[in-house]
Amino acid sequence: MLAIQNFLHYKNRYFKFVLILLGLGIGILVYLPGLSGDFVHDDFPNIVKNKKLHIDHLNVDSILSASFSSESGPLRRPVSMATFAANYYISGLNPLGYKLFNLVIHILVGLSLFFLTRILLDSYEKLSNKKMNPHRGFYISLIVATAWLVSPINLTGVLYIVQRMTSLAALFSVIGLCFYVVARRSMIFQNKLNYFSFLLSGLCFVVAIFCKENAILNLFYLICIEICILRFVSNASLSTKSFRIAFLTLTIIPVACIIIWLLYDPSYILRGYEHRPFSLLERVLTQSRALIYYLKWIIAPNISELGLYHDDIYISKSLLDPFTTSISIISICILLAGSIVLIKFKPILSFGILFFFSSHILESSVINLELMYEHRNYLASFGVIFGVIASVFYAITNKSTQRLAILIFCLWFCAIATTTGLRAYQWRDAISLAYYEVSHHPKSSRANFALGSIYADLSMSNVLDEKEKAINLFENSMQHMPYEIAAEAAAIIFSSSVNLESKPEWIDSIIKKLSAYPITHITIESLKQITRCLSLSCSVTTKQVFEFYKTAINNSKPYPSRYRSDLLTIYAEFATNHLNDLDIAYIAMKDAIDITPDVLQYRINLIMLAIIMKKYDEALFQIAFVEKYDTFHSYGKIINSLKEDLNKNKNSSNT
Repeated sequence: MLAIQNFLHYKNRYFKFVLILLGLGIGILVYLPGLSGDFVHDDFPNIVKNKKLHIDHLNVDSILSASFSSESGPLRRPVSMATFAANYYISGLNPLGYKLFNLVIHILVGLSLFFLTRILLDSYEKLSNKKMNPHRGFYISLIVATAWLVSPINLTGVLYIVQRMTSLAALFSVIGLCFYVVARRSMIFQNKLNYFSFLLSGLCFVVAIFCKENAILNLFYLICIEICILRFVSNASLSTKSFRIAFLTLTIIPVACIIIWLLYDPSYILRGYEHRPFSLLERVLTQSRALIYYLKWIIAPNISELGLYHDDIYISKSLLDPFTTSISIISICILLAGSIVLIKFKPILSFGILFFFSSHILESSVINLELMYEHRNYLASFGVIFGVIASVFYAITNKSTQRLAILIFCLWFCAIATTTGLRAYQWRDAISLAYYEVSHHPKSSRANFALGSIYADLSMSNVLDEKEKAINLFENSMQHMPYEIAAEAAAIIFSSSVNLESKPEWIDSIIKKLSAYPITHITIESLKQITRCLSLSCSVTTKQVFEFYKTAINNSKPYPSRYRSDLLTIYAEFATNHLNDLDIAYIAMKDAIDITPDVLQYRINLIMLAIIMKKYDEALFQIAFVEKYDTFHSYGKIINSLKEDLNKNKNSSNT
């Protein structure tokens, strides 16, 4: 009899292991069609054009330089950037390797969420004295993790390569949460303090923050876990009351300090809106609608609404413009109030709701980020999926009703998995992605621009003759992006390459936008492209481009000082190569350095200019400055080259 029991136990464990592998396999399968896709959107500045990331040998200097080569976030996300550098070292700029790496991370996050769900449910059952089927927790955890793996809203966290920052931070965050719950279970059920698990949890959280700063939200996830599930219970040497005080001190006080600091000096938040087409109030109002969209897309995703770009969302001007703003705010208040009221009665559902909103405390609040992206739900979606699925199965005790619930969840699972598979297929190449983005979001400036750029490339390569389509798409982009000049610049450059004249309204539009709206990094990049076009047979004149620069430099709208320095830098390049006025270029570069003295690239540019102008003392001074402050030796090669140029020029001058 004992042998039979052991056999059945072994067989059951084997069956569960197979089910886990099957769930992970489905998670891989739905993404396979999209692995052949290309780099998109922010992949280009962060990976493709980031020369510091392109390492061809492994040493401390190159790894450190690559790791801190990002300008995103205050910590520069070195862990994520190091993985991109590793990808480049192994396979160069082949996007397949990057996407495979992202998929592996995604699968590991799903597996980690399975274990987190499992230990959370087990803790809930034991603390609430619920006598459940011993296998129920496993199957709920498996369904939650697999549904999360195939959720369509998480697709950009995998196939949008640069969002590895999000998925990698999520991986270490979830592992850290697992270690935390393990440590707490030791306090509750074994009456001992598991310092090692607490330490591992803290280390994982630190690594997660260096992947992406939004991992600071782990503080709020811990609060959700304690309030809804673990209830601060402790049977170890540290009493429940003492633990509650210690926990709240370590979590709430840092958050309170940040809030007080921001209230005392709100300029940190307000400055970020200087170059945005929306105000702080407009962003907060719009986020209420965005959060409701996110919830809808997690529970009932619509492939025609999902997408890489959501710049077509209407900005809420007031509570009634559009009227759905008020409805969204009321809905959010009801959800939050309901989650608090239900903590004692439906703690799992409360946990799911609070976890979702905790995930959006940074990116869907007052921070001056762009309005809407799906990847912001990468962990938030877990809260919704976990809360709904677990609550339903715990609420149903009747077997026939359970079978009906299982059937409904199976149909829902098939629907979301199919949607993700179809979306992944749309991501199979740049042309397909751009086409479907415009089809689903015809008012998206970025979607129109992306497809227009593809048609332009095909026309210039004589693969297709789609000149008219390219121009029309660029003009659509101009219409839906009233404060950027990227589409006008692209239309001018494309027209020049196919021997067409630039339309006067494009020139007028550039002048108008450069004078009426704050300068952004996209504006600067567009001016840079137009300037380079002058070196070819460009359909705009040097005089017209000079007018662009004059208008931009005289722009009195507030915008970040770094952008001002970037603008002066490309103006110096324009003055050198097209106005043949080195004095203007020199003054512009000096001004750029005065505004942002910590950017070493500006000084490199000035050194090159100073050598040409025979200002050798200036060149020597700037070389010494760069060598002193080049912490990761990122500019070592170019400095050595500039030293050689300087010595050659000095020697030739002496002779």
